[in-house]
Amino acid sequence: MVAKKSRRGAKTSRHPAPRKRHDGGPQKWLVPMLEETYAELHPKADDDDVPPAERRTLARQLAKRAEAARERGGAPPSATKLADVPKNHWEEKLREYQRRRTSGPGVAAMRAAMAPPGMPAIPGQNNWTPLGPSVVARGQTTNRSAVSGRVSGIAIAPGGTRVYVATANGGVWRSDDGGFSWRSTMDGFDLDPASFASTSLACGAIALDPAAPDRVYVGTGEGDTDAIFASRITNALPSYRGIGAIRSDDGGTTWISEQTSPSLAGFAFFQIAVDPANREHCVSATTNGLYERVAVAGGFEWQRRRTGVHTSVVVTRTTGITTWFAAPRGGGVLRSTDGNSWSAVGTGFPTATIGRIALGVQSDNSNVVYAVVTSTTGTLDSIRRLDGGTGAWRNITGAPNFLPGGQGDYDVCIAVDPNDANRIYLGGDYLNVDPFPASIWRCNVTASATALSMAPTAIGHNAHADVHVLLHAPGDSNTLWTGTDGGVFIHTSATGAGGFLARNTGLATLCTNYFAQHPTEPAVLFVGLQDNGTAKCTGEQVWRHVLFADGGYCIVNWHDPFRVLLFANGRVYRATDGGLDYTSWSIVTPPGAFWALMAEPLVGTPLNPANLADADIVALGVGGTIFISSDFGTSWPDQPSLPAGSGSAMSMVFASAARLFVGTTTGRVFRLDDGGAAGWTVTRLDNAAGGTLPLTGLITDLAVDWSDTTLGSIYLCFGGIGDFRHVWRFDGNAWQARSGAAASGTELLDVEHNAIQFDRVTNRVYVGADIGAWESADGGNTWTPLSNGLPDAPVFDLQIHPTARLLRAALHGRGLFEWKLDSPLLPDVELYVRDTMLDTGRGVNTDGRNDPSIFPTEFVMHYLGPNIKVDVPTSAGYQTPTTAIDFLTFNEVISDGSDGVATNTPPPTVHNRVYVEVHNRGRVPAANVQVMAAVTNAATGLLLPPGYTANVTAGATLPGPKWTTLGIQNLTDLRAGFPQVAAFDLPSTVLPLPASLPGNSHYCMVVFVHSGQDPFTSTQQNVDVLTLSDRKVGQKNLHIVEFVGTPPPSSAIGVWAMLIVRGAFLERKGPIDLVIDARNFPGKLQFVLPPPLFPKRPAEQAEGFAIGSTRIVKRWVEQHTQMARQLYNEAKYPKAQYDLLSKAMNAVSGQSPLAMKGGRVGMIRQLPLAPKDEHAIFFRIDAPPGAKAGSVFAFDLLQRDPRTGAPQGGSRYRVVINRKPG
Repeated sequence: MVAKKSRRGAKTSRHPAPRKRHDGGPQKWLVPMLEETYAELHPKADDDDVPPAERRTLARQLAKRAEAARERGGAPPSATKLADVPKNHWEEKLREYQRRRTSGPGVAAMRAAMAPPGMPAIPGQNNWTPLGPSVVARGQTTNRSAVSGRVSGIAIAPGGTRVYVATANGGVWRSDDGGFSWRSTMDGFDLDPASFASTSLACGAIALDPAAPDRVYVGTGEGDTDAIFASRITNALPSYRGIGAIRSDDGGTTWISEQTSPSLAGFAFFQIAVDPANREHCVSATTNGLYERVAVAGGFEWQRRRTGVHTSVVVTRTTGITTWFAAPRGGGVLRSTDGNSWSAVGTGFPTATIGRIALGVQSDNSNVVYAVVTSTTGTLDSIRRLDGGTGAWRNITGAPNFLPGGQGDYDVCIAVDPNDANRIYLGGDYLNVDPFPASIWRCNVTASATALSMAPTAIGHNAHADVHVLLHAPGDSNTLWTGTDGGVFIHTSATGAGGFLARNTGLATLCTNYFAQHPTEPAVLFVGLQDNGTAKCTGEQVWRHVLFADGGYCIVNWHDPFRVLLFANGRVYRATDGGLDYTSWSIVTPPGAFWALMAEPLVGTPLNPANLADADIVALGVGGTIFISSDFGTSWPDQPSLPAGSGSAMSMVFASAARLFVGTTTGRVFRLDDGGAAGWTVTRLDNAAGGTLPLTGLITDLAVDWSDTTLGSIYLCFGGIGDFRHVWRFDGNAWQARSGAAASGTELLDVEHNAIQFDRVTNRVYVGADIGAWESADGGNTWTPLSNGLPDAPVFDLQIHPTARLLRAALHGRGLFEWKLDSPLLPDVELYVRDTMLDTGRGVNTDGRNDPSIFPTEFVMHYLGPNIKVDVPTSAGYQTPTTAIDFLTFNEVISDGSDGVATNTPPPTVHNRVYVEVHNRGRVPAANVQVMAAVTNAATGLLLPPGYTANVTAGATLPGPKWTTLGIQNLTDLRAGFPQVAAFDLPSTVLPLPASLPGNSHYCMVVFVHSGQDPFTSTQQNVDVLTLSDRKVGQKNLHIVEFVGTPPPSSAIGVWAMLIVRGAFLERKGPIDLVIDARNFPGKLQFVLPPPLFPKRPAEQAEGFAIGSTRIVKRWVEQHTQMARQLYNEAKYPKAQYDLLSKAMNAVSGQSPLAMKGGRVGMIRQLPLAPKDEHAIFFRIDAPPGAKAGSVFAFDLLQRDPRTGAPQGGSRYRVVINRKPG
């Protein structure tokens, strides 16, 4: 067959089309993914062999499913036949995978040598290591908050600092600091047979014991997605990766599989509710019924109490009685006080066309129950309330439209204020205004004599859309957490104003799809994400969100990495500036191209420096048409068509610019060859005369066998289930099965295989499957798991980086990982500081290349190291208020001021802050990493003193007069994928005076990294040579300038506030107590009282307080008086306020402060106060050590009557560790 050229131009627009929220969400991504997973892989038969009756039956089934899809606004399902898969399919395959990965020579010794439980890899061996994203900055939220992957459940321990999240395909993660940092609890299970259960990272529910939060329950199998799948296709198939219930008794370090009867393997969880009085007694809502956890001989077992899908279960305990409420799909609410017997509660509950139900209660109040009722089409039916446990369920009028996308089967939830039963919070899909933030509503419910109504307020701004869970911190009305498709967010003033804050830094759970890399620049990557658009990497664990929607395939032009193509939601986008953000992209979708598959294959040609024009040749497969462009998407003149009945193009690979292989959804394979003016010829290969491809199924990927110099041989892999022979090779004449021999123990598993790669250097073959990555050293005759350090999330894409020699994998739920292909193997600890934006810490000199992070671009140079930043005070005296910052803040908030480092003529001293980001690529955490920073005048030469190596390793200052050591900082628990930041002070006292700057303004900073696990050993004295040759050294050029403006006060001045104490509540003169409740503020507070109030007996009246130095107060009064006078003279301070402040500061200028440490309640007793008295008390606030930017704390000050204990006034102070503006 020969295809003629089309002369139609590209469909191009200047910028991306406006976002349409219905383009994203589960209807578009999750259902196609699950359809591919369960597609049947079966023997091929000619189309004519299908009986007419069966064809009609299949057509009717497809039409019915398509109609259901149209009703829900989703893409119609494919005509793919689904496999007959037993419910325990995933459990069996995961067990086989675990057996295979833990058997074989040396594995027992490896296991014995492993670090303690939780270790993610095997020390001393080659391991996969995370490439990111550990967080995606500038996500698709209202304020471009940082995002991570889909969260299905949250559990919060009392106090609010320990938090667990259950994620879609990334397992369970734990935070011990209120969400500022996270650690996976499911990376180190693979070598422990007792922890087999946690090999399923697909989570649907999580709960803990509030009295002992080390006890955690998790339900595998994601109820939210399973509901859509069942309603769209069939409920006969097993829930994706659901293998039942698991438990941890040590806070997630180890996991134990729980018995279920009947088995919950192949089913999914919605919620788990733990009896507050007995942590061993729980109830779960699953797709296979309502289960109760009970004691049995030898332990505990989950036993089914009711059949059918149950979408919600909640628990409350009142007056010593535990009560559960549960909701089956389709209507009705049930109640039980023992978890065993259940009965309907209330009357008048809707029953017609009812779908999913979400329940809400307070943990200590069984008298008020809320039910969010959705329809069978996913829209809101009603919100109901039952009072007193009897009577009718009353409808609450005034409900907001929080399910405008009709996704009630996927994302619907409710939370009840723990202190106000008339305040509820609703979560749905999205707020129907651009940029479509989370649909989260605070609703105040009001009761009249005959009805209930609500007044809703949208509060979901700054949180990602598609809300799966809402949960208050125990007992805290203001602290509200939410889990969404974009990760986890927190609202710290839920009853008031403001929006949500992201808590996604280090939560490496992005559902990555397909990625692209530059063949000579391993730092530059793009990846498509489920409901989080497309993200770009330039070498950091923080990736940047650069386009909205659901991301698919990407191409980076190998001749010009600033030219990028990507596919998202039926459109092809192009950037010519490196794809920096939304405005970078124009639409270049070919005319006539329709949206056939969720991710249409979009591919570029292999690297060919001999013909640079090849870099512009790309192909897009849409249905049976292959659109080919030779100008990187400007036009698509070549449009060869596949024969009728071929299905849709699903996978493609170029063997050269003139040869393209295509695999389809019907198991057909084609070779397309460029015939020049005659067009592209299309040759069918799966029916090769020498030997046909005997299976029909989805061909998910193709790889060229580069050992065949004729470029006529390929490997392919099948998706679906039904035959273990998922990999085949075509040698130009015939097809051969290359999946190993059946039952040999070296064959592939019968699960979806998504990606395949052929290594042209070693001739090894690699495949990525829904369970694991696999390697074959003999062309596919035998296979072994390539599993060290690789989480058990599905592998969606595999690529080999040709120059860095890295095998890279995209895991749907855990981001990207990479495997070092050549010797030496990846060390256990491999520390590095990046030299440039293109450096990956592997010793490659990238000087003089183009910076991929900016446009117009500039050359990168090693003496401008991006992992070193200088935070210079602004002219107004502003500076980042804390030295303890995380890697997201370092990369996205801190602006580098190294080209304008401030000096000053003393007094005062200007303090420039230096931040150094340090990475560990090895999979063993570095326990103690020493970071040293030093500066020198570049005019004196960049030679380090002789013998400096000993000083670096000993943590001693560098010898000699030329170098000034700024300090040595220690980092602990430095893990792969989670870089840390060391901070140093660069005061103007070590820099030249302004008068001497001409000819004396060029300085150089060098940082050294050392650890006993990866020691610094170089003796090279030339700083430039050292920086380029040693990954543990970074360099930064500094240009010194005279500071202009008001320097920020030093740490001795601090942050101050004023409180007015009045006697207006008093009838006569008498004492008062000042109560300071700082239990939620772990910092330090210092109170300065005027002489009339200062305690005469401080040891008795201010027990637990220390008396501080008057110098602190005097210094603050002097500087603040000067600043206030300046503002007053500039007419920026009202006279009354200035007079009050001046008088109050003068009154305390000679006083000593009373200092207390936070984390407790303090009291200053028996302070004399008369009814007409009015005194100003000042207090200094010192943030807790290590507080990170974005941290929020609070404390209360109360004026109290010491005789009655009655409060007479007070205030709550919220301490926010601010980020730098912008």
